[in-house]
Amino acid sequence: GDWSSDVCSSDLACRAALELLPPSAEAAIARFKLGDALLAQGDFTNALAQYRQVIEKDAKLPAVRAGLLPQAQYQMTRAALGAGDARTAEASLRELLSAQPEGALAERGLLLVGQALGDFRQPEAARQLLADFQRRFPQSTLVPEADMALARTHVQAGDWPGAIRTYESWLARHETNALRSRVEFDLAWATAQAGQETNALRLFTNFVARYPTDELARRAQFWVGQHFSREGDFVRAQFEIGR
Repeated sequence: GDWSSDVCSSDLACRAALELLPPSAEAAIARFKLGDALLAQGDFTNALAQYRQVIEKDAKLPAVRAGLLPQAQYQMTRAALGAGDARTAEASLRELLSAQPEGALAERGLLLVGQALGDFRQPEAARQLLADFQRRFPQSTLVPEADMALARTHVQAGDWPGAIRTYESWLARHETNALRSRVEFDLAWATAQAGQETNALRLFTNFVARYPTDELARRAQFWVGQHFSREGDFVRAQFEIGR
């Protein structure tokens, strides 16, 4: 079916449509769009409830199961992450991967959950999902983001040598990617956290020279100034911080 059909155009219109429509593909669309409206408003719990209804009840209709179900599974994954519900997000992702293992929604969903699990202090689980992403979608344009998220799992685990190795690997693999400046900064930061002061100074100094207008340049410059302060060279420290 045409899942872009204008069954309703706002959350109030969708609620009204749901009161009037019998169980049907049109009602499923209205419920899905209501979920989208709630998700956009940051009302993750109620958005989850709408998507769950589409998945568990409306998908009994063949037209819904064939057309709307994968989208509802993806949106439910997003809503669950917004609500901080990692278990529901992973369960929804598994259903999506089962339904469309090679689809664009599965690709984006797998990366989203992999990124989020690290933020939820589950770096090992995140690493497994990101490795799964790399196996399933080796040619994806999202691979640089996945590789960056993989490096962050080492940061989140406090594994600075692992983070350094992974960031260095990223820089070797993605020489022209737009995320490069961020990864160079993160490599410098991980190097500093690992206690490799001389290497960190070189990396931060190079960062400022290479990306003087980047939003992170000021932070890099401040670290350089703090380095000289720690070394007791207060004149140089003041100069660097004031640049």
